Amino acid sequence: MKKIISVLLCVILAFSSESLFAVSASAVEDDKLTVNVTSNVPELFHDSSSEVSLSEGTVTVTYWFNTPDYDMLDAQFVLTYEREFLKYNDDNGVNHSNRKSLIIRSALDDSGLTDGVTVNTNPDSYKDNTVTGAIKGNCTNAQNGYDTRENARKAFISVTFNTLKAGETTVHLYLVVMGFRHESAAPSSEPVFLVKGSNLIKDSNNNPAVPFVTDDSYTAAYAGTFNEKYIPAVPDENIRILSSLTLSLNLTMTFYVKKDSLTGMTDPYITVVYTDSEDPELDVNKTIYGEEVTKGETDYYAFVYKGVNPQRMQDTYTVTVYANKNGIIHYNTAQKGVSSYIYGGFGHDDVSWYPIYVDLLNYGSAAQIYKDYHADSPINAGLSGMTDISNVVAAEKAKIANLTATDYYEVTVNDDPDFLVFIEPQVTYGGVNLAFGTVIAMNYYFIIGDSDNIDGMKVRVSQYSNNNGEKDELMNEEIITSDHFLTKNNKYYVSYSAMNAHQMNDLVYFTVLDSNNNPISNTTRFSVESEVAYRMHTANPSEEISQLIDVEKAILVYGNSAKEMIGE
Repeated sequence: MKKIISVLLCVILAFSSESLFAVSASAVEDDKLTVNVTSNVPELFHDSSSEVSLSEGTVTVTYWFNTPDYDMLDAQFVLTYEREFLKYNDDNGVNHSNRKSLIIRSALDDSGLTDGVTVNTNPDSYKDNTVTGAIKGNCTNAQNGYDTRENARKAFISVTFNTLKAGETTVHLYLVVMGFRHESAAPSSEPVFLVKGSNLIKDSNNNPAVPFVTDDSYTAAYAGTFNEKYIPAVPDENIRILSSLTLSLNLTMTFYVKKDSLTGMTDPYITVVYTDSEDPELDVNKTIYGEEVTKGETDYYAFVYKGVNPQRMQDTYTVTVYANKNGIIHYNTAQKGVSSYIYGGFGHDDVSWYPIYVDLLNYGSAAQIYKDYHADSPINAGLSGMTDISNVVAAEKAKIANLTATDYYEVTVNDDPDFLVFIEPQVTYGGVNLAFGTVIAMNYYFIIGDSDNIDGMKVRVSQYSNNNGEKDELMNEEIITSDHFLTKNNKYYVSYSAMNAHQMNDLVYFTVLDSNNNPISNTTRFSVESEVAYRMHTANPSEEISQLIDVEKAILVYGNSAKEMIGE
C-alpha cells in the first residue's frame, strides 16, 4: 500500500538572490529637505530622519514620550537648528498664541493654558550666531505637576519652522533636566529625575529612574504645523516581502518577511488590499498578523492569506508590511498575486512544475468564465505567447479534452463495517455537492425531524485516500458541531474544504452524530472526482452547466498533475 503524503503541497519559495540589505543611494532632490531630529538622550528620544517637500512651506519637529503613572514636574532644554535651512515660524497660533508659548506641549492643560513656562526663541547667546539658531525653554509646576500620567504618548516639545532651502539639516534637543512625581506620591515629595545634569538617570538595576514606553518615546519631523495625531512612518527597503503558494482546492498565499530584517522592531503585520475596477463589493482589505517560522536555516515571519478563489487568481494585491521601531512605523509595499507568481515561475523554476502552473491558469480561467469575473481577461491568456512552453500548454489542454472520471459517490455506505446502516435513521440524507461560493467546498445536506433539537449534534467528516475505490489511509477527520450548521431550503448542511490539490479523488465520508457521538444517520461517501463524473454525464447541459463542467474538469486535471508531481 502506497504511503500517502499528508503534508501540504507547496510551491518552493523562489527567493531573489539580491541582498536583503542592499539599499541604493540617491541624490538629494532639488525640492526636498531632509530633517534629522536628534537629542542628547537618544535612549529616550530616538533619532529620526524625514524628508519634506519645500512646497509645503513648513516643517514641524516633535519629541514624544510616555511615562505611565508619572506626572512631569519640570524640564529645561535648548533646541538648536541651522539658520541656513530653517527659520522659526512666528505666526500667531503656530508656536505661540498671543505671545503665550505653545512649544512645551506637555505643559498645556486641556484649555490650552500654560503654567510656569518660559521660552526664549532668540536667546542672547545665539543672537549673533549666523549659523545656528536656538530656542531655550523651561517649565516648573512643582505643586500640581503637569498631567502626563496616562499610558499614552504625549508631545513634550514641538516647534514649527519655515523651510528655506533644499538639502539636509539637523534639529537637536539638548535636555538638561526632566523631573517627575509618581501619581501616588505626596505633593511635598522630592522629584524623581529621568534626566538630570543632561544625562539619563538610571536606578540600581540600570533601568530608567522613571519608566517610559519605548515605542511611544520618539522624534519626528513632518510637513505642516503641530499634529497631535501624527504617527510617523517611514518606507524601509530592507523589509522585503517574499511569497509562496499552497496548492489546495482553495489556494493560499503566504507572505514572508525575514526576521532579521525586522531587528529591533515589534508588532509586525501586513495589509492585503485589492480594489476591483467594476464591483466595490469584491474589494479586499485585510489585516493579517504573522507567526514565526523557520525554513531551512532562515527565520521568517509568515502571514497567511487563505482562500484565494480560482476566479480571483488574476487579482493583484497591494501587500504592505508594517513594524514598530521605537514608535516609528517602518513599512514596505509590494504587488503580489497568484497570476504574477505563476508567470514569474516560468523560466525560473524547475520545469516539472510547468504542467501544474498551466493547469492552475486553465482552472482560474474556466472559473472566471463560470463566475463571470473579468471573463474578458482570462488568466491563461498569457500562455498563447509563450512559444517555448507550447508543448506543455497543448498537453494540458489535451488532458482536459480527453478527461475521464470515476464516480465514487454512495448515498448510503452499506458494505463497510466502520459505518452503521439504519433502516429508519433519525437524520436522513438531503444531498451532497461541490459548491463554488466564497470558498470551494463539499456541502453535505441532511434533514432533521421537526421535533428534534440540533443541540449537541455533530457531523463527522472522514477523509481517506482512495485505493481503487476503497478507503485506505485516514488523511483527515473533522467534527463539525451544531453551531456551525448552516441552513438552505429547509435542510441543514455543513461545508468541508480541507482537501489539498493532490486529493481530488480522496473518499470523504459524512455521518451525523448525537451528543454522545453515536451515529444517527447513514454515512454518505463523496469525492471531488465524483462531482466531476456526475457533471460530465449531464445530458444536454445548459450554457451555465457547461461552464461549470469546464471548471470541474480543470480542477481534476490540476489535481492529477499535483499527484504526479509528488509521485503518487
